[in-house]
Amino acid sequence: MSVWKCVAIEGSATPTLPWSTTEAKMPTAMAVKAYHLKRGLPANETITEVFYYDCRDIDTLATRRRRDYDAVKHNGRQTMRTPILTRDQVPEELREAFDHETANSGGVVDSGPGSAMINSPEMRRRSNYLVNYLRDESSLPKQVQELVMILTARNMDCQYIWHAHAARARLQGISDEFVDNLRDGKPLPQLSDDLQIVVNYVNELFDDHRVSDGTFRAAINHYGALSLTEITTLMGYYSLLAFNANSFEIDVPDGDETKLPI
Repeated sequence: MSVWKCVAIEGSATPTLPWSTTEAKMPTAMAVKAYHLKRGLPANETITEVFYYDCRDIDTLATRRRRDYDAVKHNGRQTMRTPILTRDQVPEELREAFDHETANSGGVVDSGPGSAMINSPEMRRRSNYLVNYLRDESSLPKQVQELVMILTARNMDCQYIWHAHAARARLQGISDEFVDNLRDGKPLPQLSDDLQIVVNYVNELFDDHRVSDGTFRAAINHYGALSLTEITTLMGYYSLLAFNANSFEIDVPDGDETKLPI
């Protein structure tokens, strides 16, 4: 049997677990679950988030991506520009995909770029296969992943992705000076040779929509075709998220990181 803990935020109500506490009946592939503690509240009441996690995963919890939990809000469900999609609004032929994508988030997706992408449930499901590979199975070290993500966030002026990944980049060893200067549009300090290759490649591709022979040779000689293709595709995937976050004006949660000066 696994021991499961909970941490309550914005509330002190004692929850009733929505599943059995025996390991055999735990949700599969589930490190974090958001569960609505309060029931029957007026629409303007605050909500409570509670995260349940397997203690065996506590060391990796900080690197879990935002997709692992969604806060379940009570009534008045709204992103910044569009209502939160509910099952009854989904065409019948897409409900299986919708159910799959919302099974671990209380039947809705109401935070992050996913709250926009769920408007096309099958598209979101298929895109998640890609990001699952890129983040969990690709050849890229976590440090390189987080560097690519914050470079993409800055180039796309995406507050949400910056909020989600700036602190994680610091935790992966990207210097505070680099992260702060990137945020503020100041000259970037030089990183180690392997990381500087990534900075040069990503920024040049965003700036020029092309990569010079010299920049490409440096990148492919160091990382090889496999990893360089994954770096490029990671840029593309997080650009996809940024387009959705920016166009739908997805709300950015409060946090310790300073917002991008846009």
